[in-house]
Amino acid sequence: MPVGASQADFARAAARDGIQLETARVPWINQQGHFALPPPAAEAVSTALDAIFRALNGEAAAQVGKRQTALPGDFYHAPTGTFIETDETQHFTSFRLLTFELYPHGVPLGFDRRFYMNLCRQWAPVADRYRAAKAATGFGIGGRQK
Repeated sequence: MPVGASQADFARAAARDGIQLETARVPWINQQGHFALPPPAAEAVSTALDAIFRALNGEAAAQVGKRQTALPGDFYHAPTGTFIETDETQHFTSFRLLTFELYPHGVPLGFDRRFYMNLCRQWAPVADRYRAAKAATGFGIGGRQK
């Protein structure tokens, strides 16, 4: 399935059901990642996110040096304040599996963590090859996947 196809299918299905979605874009989801969260959110999640960042061999100085340009998400449903992200094959990497393994126990999620971990185990052999050589500031070569 081509990149973006699942997202497009989801948007069409929502529209058929009369659900209006818009592109998700908020200032606190930006290029600096967890380093730029507003204080209340940072206090609640910074320990866990920093542990994940370090496990992915993230480079803090490089990450903090990025601009605070807001990153677009897939969808936002304004009436309920819900952010929706669609996952495609390239998202189920061994790096994503590592992040799920590091999630703090008892954190409420809008998905079944074990189910997603199994998807990562299933798709990582393919997903880990997608853009494997592409560098990303803050993570180096292969950082696009992280």
